Amino acid sequence: MTFDENVKELPLNKKWFSFDLFWSTQNGHILKVENIVVVYMDRSSQINTDKLCELFGEDRIVNIISNCNNYVTLIRKNINN
Repeated sequence: MTFDENVKELPLNKKWFSFDLFWSTQNGHILKVENIVVVYMDRSSQINTDKLCELFGEDRIVNIISNCNNYVTLIRKNINN
């Protein structure tokens, strides 16, 4: 099952992943797709990375991570100036 790219938020289903990184968040809580991707890619495993790609598509995962990396680079640049 792949969610359409227009889906920006969805209810968390903790059964999707091999371990729970949203332990303080209730199952079914509405989360932004970007937040789910960033959290699980920050502590990535092959199983969870594969699941993210299955749910949201490889291109969308790459775009989300690239945008985060660009933002971090901009922050670091501004801090060093």
